[in-house]
Amino acid sequence: MRRTCFTLFLVFFIFVILVNYSAVLSAASSEKKPQVIPEETRKVAAIRKAVDAEIDTLSSRLLEMNDWMYHNPEPGFLEFKASAMLTDELKKHGFVVEMGVPGLPSNFDRLKVVGGFPADYAGPPGIPTAFKAKYKGKTEHPVIGFAVEYDALRGNPPFHGCQHNMQGPTGIGAAIALAKVMEKNNIPGSSWSSC
Repeated sequence: MRRTCFTLFLVFFIFVILVNYSAVLSAASSEKKPQVIPEETRKVAAIRKAVDAEIDTLSSRLLEMNDWMYHNPEPGFLEFKASAMLTDELKKHGFVVEMGVPGLPSNFDRLKVVGGFPADYAGPPGIPTAFKAKYKGKTEHPVIGFAVEYDALRGNPPFHGCQHNMQGPTGIGAAIALAKVMEKNNIPGSSWSSC
C-alpha cells in the first residue's frame, strides 16, 4: 500500500510537470497562448510512460531513502545526513550539486533562533544543508525545477509529521526520471532539484 501511494504521488507529480511543459512548448510554437491545458498528445503520452518506467526503476531506492529519513528525522538547518543522502543520489545520476545559499543577509542566523534554535546557537552559518542540483540537458531552457524539503518538525524528539521524509525522495526521483527521459529523447531543457 505504501509503495503504491508513493508511486501514485510521484506519477501524478510528473504528469502535472509534463502537461505544463507541453503547454509551454505549444505556446512557444504558436502566437496565440492556450487558454486551457491542451489534451495529451501521443508524443506526450509516450514521454509520460517513459518517465513512469524510469520511476519504476528508481522506486525501491526512493522508498529506502524515505524510510531512512522517517526513522532519522533532522530538524530544519540540521538535516545534514538527509541532505547528503539526497545530493549523493543526484550526483550518482549525473547532476551537478552546489551546496549552501549564497548572498544571505549577515543577520540571517537570527532567524534560526525564531525558528526554534537556542539563543546561543553556534552551528554553521547560513543554510549549509540547502542545495541546488542541475542536470544539463540538450539546452539550458526551458528549466524544469523540483523543489524539495527534507527537514523534520522540531520536538523532543524531532519527527516527520509533515511528510518531508517523502517529499525529498519524491522530488529528486521526479527530477532524475525526467532528466533521463529528456536525455534519451533529445528533449530540450534542463532538470533542476533544489531546497
